[in-house]
Amino acid sequence: MSFEVLHQFELELISKLQVLRSPLLDQFMLFCNYFDTSIFYFLLIPSVWFLYKRSLGIQIFYMQILACILAQWLKPLFGEPRPCQLIPEIALLFCTSFGFPSGAALATTSIFGLLAVRVRKWPFTLFCALFLLLVGASRVYLGMHFFSDVIGGYFFGACLVFLFVRLSPSIEAWFSAKASVVAISTLVCSVLYYLSPNVHSGLVMALGATYGLLLSAHQKIVPRTPALLWIRCLQCALAIVPFFIAKACTPYHKECYFISAIWMSYGIEKVFSKRQIQ
Repeated sequence: MSFEVLHQFELELISKLQVLRSPLLDQFMLFCNYFDTSIFYFLLIPSVWFLYKRSLGIQIFYMQILACILAQWLKPLFGEPRPCQLIPEIALLFCTSFGFPSGAALATTSIFGLLAVRVRKWPFTLFCALFLLLVGASRVYLGMHFFSDVIGGYFFGACLVFLFVRLSPSIEAWFSAKASVVAISTLVCSVLYYLSPNVHSGLVMALGATYGLLLSAHQKIVPRTPALLWIRCLQCALAIVPFFIAKACTPYHKECYFISAIWMSYGIEKVFSKRQIQ
């Protein structure tokens, strides 16, 4: 079955589901759209990093960037339209970019799939599964995606989680053994990206975070988890604020995202941690 035939069937189904619409449900689904924004991840990642577990925060930071880049690469590859582009009157939001796969479904599956794998507690796994269903349903309700877009997002997100879990131990071991090579490569990439006029903010943040982690390892900074909750909350807030400042900068400045990522991965830990005693 081609996408065109499938989309015709899905449009008919979405049109029939319009009877479920209500002002209250519309507002709730519009609120769910925030789960597909950088604001949500600017809040989520530092929260996991500083309030729960640093290593897991680092992993979902890079996972979110990988998911975003993968979605932006796949969408023009398939070049499929969105429901809001074909029948605008059934949609609450509008977007001009391609639809398949759903970037929201891909990103949330990647992030919350990885969280579920790492946490390994069934109530949290159930929460993650319900959250993914909510995000997928909201994308269809808002007219932003077809059902097939959401399923495609789930599929590619699950594949990303599988590859990440399988390959991350080897990558982390290589990173530790070849820190100088990583540092030089990061420096070269930073210069190339800085000279490029159109650089994805995710790549800039990945480079900044890698620099910060390399600095922490080089200076033998021992990350500590403060016993007091208010100190951990302060660390989290100090990590979040620069990202919102970077997002508010107009026009877009690569340096703001780069510095924000270094501050989160190195600066805060430098301030709140102590050097390892040799």
